[in-house]
Amino acid sequence: MSNFAKSVFPIGLGILFFVGCATIHRMDIAKLNVISVSEIVADPAKMLDYAKIIQEGKDIVFKIPEGQAIPLKLNLDLPVAKLEPGKNQVVFSRDVYLWISKSRARVSPDGQRWADIGNLKSIGKLFGFGKGQVSLGFFATKEEGAAVSVDIKTD
Repeated sequence: MSNFAKSVFPIGLGILFFVGCATIHRMDIAKLNVISVSEIVADPAKMLDYAKIIQEGKDIVFKIPEGQAIPLKLNLDLPVAKLEPGKNQVVFSRDVYLWISKSRARVSPDGQRWADIGNLKSIGKLFGFGKGQVSLGFFATKEEGAAVSVDIKTD
């Protein structure tokens, strides 16, 4: 898989922590190629074709339908700890659209109103969440043994 194909979703989701002013863009996706992520989950090799289309300068909208489970790749490399690879899945609780072009990425809850992927304030406005919190903890139980807990939540 090309580096570009591997980077499409990290571009789409990996820069959510940059904050800017809340700007909502309007765009009708009726004339764009809308691809269900279910198709890519079933056949990851198709991502190469979509990456080529994007590299050629055409826009693609990826629809992640409600209930879709996608494997989660989480990287943590800190001076005090690293995360060992594991298997987790993100399950979407609502439809989400990702508009990817050669130079831009946007996200939408309805395919009509869009926020730049790097603008957390705009994304919060579109998806209806405000401030959030990150919690880090350590616990031990007889059933689970010792564990580190990381919780990320929004209001």
